[in-house]
Amino acid sequence: LIFDADDVAAWRQLRARIPDLPVAGGVLQPCLKMPNHTSNIENVELYAVHPYRLVTAAKRNKTDALRVAAAAAFAQRRFTGDNGWDQNAMDAALLGLAAEAGAMVVARAALAPAAGYRFPAFMPHLQDYEPSADHLAVHNAALQFMLLQRTDDREDSVVLLPAWPCDWDVSARLHAPRGTTIEVEFAGGRVNTLHVSPAARAPFVRVAACQPNRSH
Repeated sequence: LIFDADDVAAWRQLRARIPDLPVAGGVLQPCLKMPNHTSNIENVELYAVHPYRLVTAAKRNKTDALRVAAAAAFAQRRFTGDNGWDQNAMDAALLGLAAEAGAMVVARAALAPAAGYRFPAFMPHLQDYEPSADHLAVHNAALQFMLLQRTDDREDSVVLLPAWPCDWDVSARLHAPRGTTIEVEFAGGRVNTLHVSPAARAPFVRVAACQPNRSH
């Protein structure tokens, strides 16, 4: 990327105009002022989690207070359904809520495909059209976020297993920034094998503790 001092100055001016994320009563809000009605079925207060990744489990040390406020918003969210393009599974995973994310991922995988199509990944009409490509796309994204999250720091660090249930065994080969490949085997509640390539990237891979699966 090529940019100069004028670009940096313009970015700083823009950043100074952007308000902080609104929080009221310890809960992340959609905005400071809003009407009582809604025009869609999206929990817009959680856009700070997905897609913008301003508040995630991987950024725990930097955004702890906001993460608590976002978790409270998730717990109090108005729209709790999770199919098609609903974002709840991804939000739960990004917030490090292993039990909630795991339950939603399992439920999404259990949905039968739409009738009459060759490909089993084509899901039935859920919101906009049939076949639905959104349903399993969100499933896959949520599963990825359960396994691996970026911290979005200058070193492109990542957190492994940020929202992973202790009783889920997994063997995975994951791709991270800067050409990093992570091979992990997790079983019996612990990491048994971890290989990071290239080795120079190993210091930028942090392994999170697994979480008891409260959904049982």
